[in-house]
Amino acid sequence: MTPMKRPKRGPVQGSIEVFDPHGDLRLVIGADGTVFQVCSRALARSSPVWEAMLYGPFAEGKDRQSAAGNHWEVTLPEDTAEGFCIPLLAAHCKLTTIPPILDRDTLFAVVAVCDKYVMVECLAPFWRGWIEALPDRYPDPQVLIQELLISHRFGDQENYQAVLLMLLTFLGRDTASGRISVGKRGEYDLSQDIHLDHLGIFPQLELAHRTLFSAVGKRIREAMEKLTNPDSYHLLDGHWQRLCDCAMLGALHRTAALMEVEAWFKPGQEGLGSHTSTCLADVIIQLENMRRSVIAESGMSERQGGAHRDCTPWTPFTLDDIFTEHRVKDLVPFNETVVFKARGESWTNSRSVYD
Repeated sequence: MTPMKRPKRGPVQGSIEVFDPHGDLRLVIGADGTVFQVCSRALARSSPVWEAMLYGPFAEGKDRQSAAGNHWEVTLPEDTAEGFCIPLLAAHCKLTTIPPILDRDTLFAVVAVCDKYVMVECLAPFWRGWIEALPDRYPDPQVLIQELLISHRFGDQENYQAVLLMLLTFLGRDTASGRISVGKRGEYDLSQDIHLDHLGIFPQLELAHRTLFSAVGKRIREAMEKLTNPDSYHLLDGHWQRLCDCAMLGALHRTAALMEVEAWFKPGQEGLGSHTSTCLADVIIQLENMRRSVIAESGMSERQGGAHRDCTPWTPFTLDDIFTEHRVKDLVPFNETVVFKARGESWTNSRSVYD
């Protein structure tokens, strides 16, 4: 089914889009000045922000506009008509006209408005369906972060953790600046992302990056210790064990040199994340390729009966192993009490408002 971007809102009279033909308020939205005719009481019932703004002692309020002899009009140039449309349909009880599927950009615009004007509850019956209908996510950092914010604002902890898992999987570090980034070449600097700033999780992502790469470094260190310590791993008799270890150790150094990742195997491997801009997923893939190359290079896989399988100290590990050891919900907990930077604090002590 093709996502619907702009559902029907109601009859248009000139340049005015009508949500309530008897509406007493006009909203002028966005840089292009789209005008919505709405019911002020419907908006006030939908949100404490609207209640305070429209019926409180503010410039946008009814009393001040009436005293000035003006038609009641509220101008919101920083918002978008696309984001306002669906929340206004809900506020005016036009639920049957709300589309069951939204594309990610439209949904993000809706989230921005609902979060800013505290209207999330108005669309509670639709959130789960919209999130589940989103197309498969890709490791595009801005797409992932948008979906992360969407999931957080709708209270969808399961999807929030799933998106975080994807984000952490493709997390790397710019070795020049030391900043964590996302992308094959570390092209997206997370420290500059305003939405992560709103969520307040950037420090946790930095710590998670160090923790996950330390876990990988620990696995590498354990493999090296088993190869260099003759007392650490004995499944065969001493003679064959020494032959196996020496062959594996030599093959490991040669393979690491060929792959230009010798730094990964030097003392202090727990700082692995500081030595590479490669994302976690690619590091795991490279290590598994290296493990297989080492086994092949050592020649021990050709031993009679394939006994090398029983004595190799370097067992494979996957991303699942790393995230089982370090769970996403522990690395970056879901914080329901996040308070966003609020332009709307002048109206009420409301929660998140987008700049």
